[in-house]
Amino acid sequence: MIHQLKGNLDQYIKFEFSSYLSHAWGIYKKNTGSIIGFTLLSWVMIFVSFFVIGIIPIVGIIVLLILGYPAILCLYNGFFIVARKTINNEPVDFGDFFGGFKTFGKILGLFYILLVFMIPVILLNFYLMDYSSVFMEMINNGGQTDPESILAWSQEMQSGIWTSQLVSLLIHGIMGSIMFFAAPIAVDTELSAMESLSLGFKTFIRKPLPLIVTNILWLIVVYISILPCFLGLFVTIPLTYFLMFTAYHSILAPHKVSTLETKIDSFGSIEIDRNSELDDDELI
Repeated sequence: MIHQLKGNLDQYIKFEFSSYLSHAWGIYKKNTGSIIGFTLLSWVMIFVSFFVIGIIPIVGIIVLLILGYPAILCLYNGFFIVARKTINNEPVDFGDFFGGFKTFGKILGLFYILLVFMIPVILLNFYLMDYSSVFMEMINNGGQTDPESILAWSQEMQSGIWTSQLVSLLIHGIMGSIMFFAAPIAVDTELSAMESLSLGFKTFIRKPLPLIVTNILWLIVVYISILPCFLGLFVTIPLTYFLMFTAYHSILAPHKVSTLETKIDSFGSIEIDRNSELDDDELI
């Protein structure tokens, strides 16, 4: 399977965001009722689970820290299953939305591999905002610090915050671009977490700028969708996963070309095989 996927990378495939978004919207429209119902149910499940587990002293917090976010990722990875079935004109059952849990081990691996790479970013942000100087002074003074030090720190921190936010936004764009392909590969194939992440990275480095810009702009769209009482998330959360899967399906899907690594090496120029591409008339 990995050789088949890697071979697809030598084919020259254009990154056509508007086309992928259009197909993603077509998938959403075909399953609107069940998507809204599952999204609402997922929020209830997340709230209840975090509340029940969180009240367990110490152990509950540890469990949530270790497994909480990966479990949420697996919950929403069911959207990949729904996208695949819709593309293949297969009937979608409500149970398909929970199909992402079948890959919990791989998603857990992806999460912690990425977390290792995020630690330097967290430390850099900590340094840029210069928390350490105030913390050290408070420790040396028995938990107290003088107002002048706080004022000087807050002035320095303002510039540090902007730098920190810009760095965080860039890193999010890079990590999001890698996961843009790694996540659907992990769910749709039998590849391991490391293999999926490796292919996601190889795809990213072929066209880093369009992918980074796309992920940052889409992140802004998701944030804006929160404003109307979180109602926009009923659209942007599933649409994000459908967008990822349609891009993966068009560029890297193993059934399209005999091998996948050749496709990443020239990511950007050959016409997509229309026989395996989404049918615009059916989905849109």
